[in-house]
Formats: sequence, C-alpha cells, structure tokens
Amino acid sequence: MNKTAFKLIGILIGIFIGLLFAEIASRIYFSSKDYTSVGKYQALGKTRRITSSIKKDKDIIRIAFSGDSYTYGFGVEEGETFPAILEKKINDENETKVECLNFGHRGANVSKELKILKKKILNYSPDIIVHGFVMNDFTHPKLQKKNYEFYKNDKLKYRPFRNFEKYSRFLYFLDQTIFTLFGKSGKAQISNLNDLYDPEKNLNFDTMNKSLEDLVKTISYYNGIVAFFPHFMKNESEYDFYKNSIRIVRSLCEKYEVEFIELLPVFSHKPYFKWWIHPHDHHPNKEAHEIIAETLMKRIEKKR
Repeated sequence: MNKTAFKLIGILIGIFIGLLFAEIASRIYFSSKDYTSVGKYQALGKTRRITSSIKKDKDIIRIAFSGDSYTYGFGVEEGETFPAILEKKINDENETKVECLNFGHRGANVSKELKILKKKILNYSPDIIVHGFVMNDFTHPKLQKKNYEFYKNDKLKYRPFRNFEKYSRFLYFLDQTIFTLFGKSGKAQISNLNDLYDPEKNLNFDTMNKSLEDLVKTISYYNGIVAFFPHFMKNESEYDFYKNSIRIVRSLCEKYEVEFIELLPVFSHKPYFKWWIHPHDHHPNKEAHEIIAETLMKRIEKKR
C-alpha cells in the first residue's frame, strides 16, 4: 500500500473520530436541556388536564390561569409550570391554601382564550384570574398558516440532513444552526409581529383587539392580573411590535383597573437565549417559570 493510500486512510479515520466526538458532545449537550424531543410534549395535547371539581371548597382560594403555550408550559413538566410552582410556594408558606388551575392552551390567540375563559374557566368560580399575554396572540389562524409556509420552505431549503436528525444529535444541531443562521422564517416572524399591531396590515386587528378588551373586562371582576410575557428575542423592547402591543394591553388594564405586570425586566440579568427551553425554541424554560412564579406570587398575595 503506497503512502497516498495511508494518508487517505488516516484522513478518513481522523474525520470519523472527529464526527464521533461531535456526536457524543451533541448528545451530552442536548441531554442537559429541558427537552430533546418536541414530539414528547406534543403528545400531551393542547391543554393540561384539570382534575379539580367545578365545585370549590370554601376554605380554598382558587386561581385560574389563562393564556397560550407560555402559560401551558410547553417543554416543561406539569410540576415545572409557573402555576404549579406558584401553588406549591404559596401553600408551603401560608396557612390559607390556594388551588392553581392551568387553562393555558397551546397555539391559542386572544379570541380562543376569550372563549375558554367564558365557556370553561368561569364555571370554576375562580377568586383570581391571571392571564398570560404573549405578543403573537393577535395572530389569526390564516396568518399562522402563512407563517407555517415560511417555516416549511425554510425547512426544505436549510435543513439538508432533516431525514437523519432522529438518528444523530450532531446532524440535528448542524441542521438547526444552518436553519437559524440562513433561514428567512426568523425575519418573517419579526415582520409578522410588527404587522399584527398595524390595523392596516392585520385585517383581523379589530376582532383581536375587541376580544382582548372583552377578556380584560371579564377578568376585572375576578381580581384580574395580566402578565405581559417577553418573546425572549434580542433587543425585543426596541421593536414596534413590543411597543405597540404593550401600549394596547396596558391601556386596557388601566381602563378596567386590572393589574398589569411587564415581565421583561425580571429577565434582564441574563442573555435572552438563557431563558429558552431549548437551543432552538424560545418557550420559557424551568428557571424562567420559577421567576414568573416568584413575580406573580408577590402580586397575588396582596389580593388574598
């Protein structure tokens, strides 16, 4: 065997060892995250199971939580969601017991959240209602479909190893990195969020705004609190969608005397991506849920 063949074999062995180490490192890295399989949490359904009876004990303070996947707690276990953490914290530190019911619905917009509030939550006679508002909650299903088309096109174009991701964590990481760096869906998301709060561009703006107003007005009769979630994006407070959405939500809360909590400041001590459930998913992780629970606890205890 000549020297060229030996060199070629050496190079191939070196590449194999390098890829092997990359795969091992990727598996260790992803195993330390809160979830590695989105499918695991999709299988749970769009809502958490409510086990409490509609009839409430007199000695219990019942707190109902309304919202989308942030409130639902996508990517974290049942006991790691901020409603569950809040319930445990309050009950461990106080004699008066509370019951926290999580009605968060994955993928819901404000119109859907209003329906859940009126058709389900109010039946449980809550003493306090906490609504978690996320800025994409003004999205109409038709716009969601349009956004998905951007994502699907990016997936086909910028995830060359997508058919092998389930076999290799390294290829998954490589695909997601290429997708994040070069895909257009990220920019499309920002553009879409800006458009959501422009009545001339969002044909469903009036419908969503009316639903939000009805929602805020309704929870005002139940010691209502609106928690305004960040989107966990870089410099998000500088974008028009943040400024416009917070202005709308805050003004409605002031109009109906509902307590308003802007959550972005409580996350300012770490980079925005440190709160992600996963390196490629900006839903809040377990630590973020704990901070949300602590923040809400201070406000809720004043209402008890």
